[in-house]
Amino acid sequence: MKYILILIMTMLSVYSTSETIADTNKIKQWVERKPWKRHGVWLAIFLSLWTILCTWTDDKNAHNEKAMLDESVSSARRQIDQMSDRLQEANAQIKSQTELLQKQEQSLFEQSRIVGSIAFNTQTSFEGKRRFINCFRNLARLAKFNVSGTHFEGLICDDGVAVYWFASDTEDMMGFHFFSNAELNKILAGLPDDANLVDDSGNVRVNETSVLGIAMTESLFRKTPIRGNTTLEKEVSYSCIEEELKILFRYVYRAQSVKFSDLYTTGGNLTGDKAIMFQYIVDPFAPEPHLRTVSDIIVKDSFFDSLYDIHMAEFSQKTIAWFRAMGIEPKLRIKDIRILNMEKDAAQRKVCNPFEKSGKGGDR
Repeated sequence: MKYILILIMTMLSVYSTSETIADTNKIKQWVERKPWKRHGVWLAIFLSLWTILCTWTDDKNAHNEKAMLDESVSSARRQIDQMSDRLQEANAQIKSQTELLQKQEQSLFEQSRIVGSIAFNTQTSFEGKRRFINCFRNLARLAKFNVSGTHFEGLICDDGVAVYWFASDTEDMMGFHFFSNAELNKILAGLPDDANLVDDSGNVRVNETSVLGIAMTESLFRKTPIRGNTTLEKEVSYSCIEEELKILFRYVYRAQSVKFSDLYTTGGNLTGDKAIMFQYIVDPFAPEPHLRTVSDIIVKDSFFDSLYDIHMAEFSQKTIAWFRAMGIEPKLRIKDIRILNMEKDAAQRKVCNPFEKSGKGGDR
């Protein structure tokens, strides 16, 4: 607005003096004529004063607005500084909490290692092993074992429990799995409610966190390693298969020792086939056990290939069936397992008998 007023004032001033003042020599004459008596002069003065007032007002307002803007900027900076301080404090708290969480995680990891070590090295109680076997006896009709009429027996051993399943009609051993003490300690930490295996619809249901659920998912239906592609992977995988076979020979065929030997072609190259020889006790109940040697068992490489990447339950079933086809039957029968368990049970009752003499003090 002030620029428009200045323009108008200038035009009027020029107009009011253009006819009377032609050059600088006539200024005196122009003053003597008293130009302030003209309306144009007063109009110019009024507009000049109005311009000055408007300019001063605008400058004042601009100054106030600048001051307000500066205050707003300062306030914003103070808020930003406060937020920055809070953010730094929050970051410091997060860092402190992160360090505390890392320490807690490390502590939990150490505790887990300690618990794992205890579980791995602790002897499972006789009662725990017996409870574990009873769970499988309640599971004789489980569909995953592929038959109706499957009979389960469990052999209590010092180093774990060997679970066998037999065909009920022929009592032929169909499968086997050995649960070490470390496995049992982990499995028995599950929920003990395995009594109600049949739901309202008559179907078998197993709780995943129960003793049976953990035993199946982490042991029976745990898979064997895959074959692998590289030489190192194949060697590691084969060593796992061989170790599982040795366990099976020990608890199914009563093997005291097992030996695997490589077979070569006439040119001296490995065929991939293996020769197996094992020794077993003919009669474990005889006063003087007698060892018998079974040799010349040739296991084809194709059979070893079939043992990779399958469930442990299928692993034992396939191996027992293969050896049965070779004319080698399991060396353990249902009655043998029951006799051995009776001996274990009798020994345990004798140890835990509160009325057994301890050998200290006199008769009462």
